[in-house]
Amino acid sequence: MNIAELMSEGVYVMLVGMGVVFGFLGVLIFCTSTMSSLISRYFPVEEAKPAPKRRNVKNTSQSARKSDDELAAISAAIHHHRNK
Repeated sequence: MNIAELMSEGVYVMLVGMGVVFGFLGVLIFCTSTMSSLISRYFPVEEAKPAPKRRNVKNTSQSARKSDDELAAISAAIHHHRNK
């Protein structure tokens, strides 16, 4: 086989491969579109119910409040970390 035959065979294989990929992607798009339309037809989306209104409850537990010492320690740790 000379170089011209190898090149023509390479182009042929490339075109066949691209055709197969193009065909597969076309089938994939068709199947996805069909599935989407069937699902939306037989399983319609229900409208979302509004969430119940929450009461404003203040968090007054002792664990939620930070003491002055804890806030100072947190601030010092952040300052130390940023100045490394």
